[in-house]
Amino acid sequence: MCLGDHGYGNAEVKLLVENNDLQKKINVEFFIDPGLRITVRRIEITGNRLTQDLVLRHGIEQMEGSWISKKHIQEGKEYMMREGYAENVEVANKPVLGKEDQVDVIYKIEEQRTAQFSGGIAYSASERLMFN
Repeated sequence: MCLGDHGYGNAEVKLLVENNDLQKKINVEFFIDPGLRITVRRIEITGNRLTQDLVLRHGIEQMEGSWISKKHIQEGKEYMMREGYAENVEVANKPVLGKEDQVDVIYKIEEQRTAQFSGGIAYSASERLMFN
């Protein structure tokens, strides 16, 4: 189980190491402090000038008002790249002022050109005027 996929975005692992020189053994204990469960207050998408937010949000499994899931956030990023909506996607979790248990998830995208049109005209003595 990954704590980051179940709302625990700030989990910490602490080690306690005891060295027993007489028995030539080392005892290692792990303490996991899950911290507070984090809720996503808002999802923001910036950098999209051509693609509507609704289209991009369609592939984001992370929902506003639910526990944060690093897996769902990563899958949303991969969706935008895979479907050709963006060349690059950066994701940041911005803490909400005054709320220790809430963040805003911000997807900053560089849109990919979805349609291109090109053409050309050339002239040569043997072929005369050519179009492409």
